Amino acid sequence: MYFANMYCYGWDHDAVGITGIRGCLGAVYKGAHALYAVHIPPTSAQVHANAAQTFAGWVRQFENNTERKGDLWVFINGKNRSSAEEEAKYLKSQLNAKHATLYRLMQNLGPDSGGYDAHPASILVRQGANVDLLYKHVPSDQYVAGGRSEVGQYMARAAYQGNLVPPDHANPVGWHIIDGTNSVRVKIK
Repeated sequence: MYFANMYCYGWDHDAVGITGIRGCLGAVYKGAHALYAVHIPPTSAQVHANAAQTFAGWVRQFENNTERKGDLWVFINGKNRSSAEEEAKYLKSQLNAKHATLYRLMQNLGPDSGGYDAHPASILVRQGANVDLLYKHVPSDQYVAGGRSEVGQYMARAAYQGNLVPPDHANPVGWHIIDGTNSVRVKIK
């Protein structure tokens, strides 16, 4: 299990996630060998591009430069991140992903769900017989130590390093399946 904190990226064979996103972009790539996650806070177009390049370069190296094989899922909370579709296109091109989908989470995140100030969403992606895309609000003070530490950071921020995971990551209770009923789904071409 690996959960990406802000500015961090990493991997796991079975499950990855992203800690609470509000204005941040969270992305998960499913390659031939593992799941990979990155957490990109809102900063600038240049920093976002650097994050995509750094993450994708590392993934391609780990995946032995496998092209057009993987799936990319990009997650945004509500109306935040107006540049999300362009960022997802760029990340898809950097990864040479076969498929990419952007999800804007619109429900189950407090009174401003679907707006600009919903509760932060934690993302969990698990693979087994199927791939499960799940989310819920996990207050930042409820994360616990466990899982893998990040492989790297695309921008050095020591305060965000670590191996924090939601307390119920192994047996997700109250997590919502990401689907067309609670999110806006955009296929990235």
